[in-house]
Amino acid sequence: LVNYLKTSGLFRQVSTINEDSIAYNFNIRTDLDDEIISANNKNLRLTAFSLFNINDDREDFIENLKLETQYTKDVITLVPDDSRFREIDRLLDEVQKYQEIEKVYSHDENDEKRRIVDRFATIKAEKEKDLINLIQEAYQNGSLIYLFDETFLSQDKFKVSINDVQK
Repeated sequence: LVNYLKTSGLFRQVSTINEDSIAYNFNIRTDLDDEIISANNKNLRLTAFSLFNINDDREDFIENLKLETQYTKDVITLVPDDSRFREIDRLLDEVQKYQEIEKVYSHDENDEKRRIVDRFATIKAEKEKDLINLIQEAYQNGSLIYLFDETFLSQDKFKVSINDVQK
């Protein structure tokens, strides 16, 4: 999941904000401190929660997070929409299986096996596109938590909404 967040470029658009012609770079990490986008200034942080770390009741999870971070001025927290978690989890699993098949059999001397692996690579690429779209959708439709306030994100206003809170 973290690798897809890094390669998707989703957070690149909100990693820097300009205010009065001064650029402020945000350090974007997961809740497990995996780096998505690095910045020298560690005091401006955006923490993106992993889909795997949200408990069954998302609203309860968000309320607890609001209480925990209500006095934390240097961190904005993004909680993704987990409504399609099962589908994302299944696709992650499938893509990983296809990657393993590719790794093991892509250099096989048997032409038939290599052709089969090529077909699997095509299937994997399609599933990866679907997976990246679902992951981006989950984060773009998530909730932003800052100082006990919750901002609901949407695909259309993802950057604008985050930039408003960053300011």
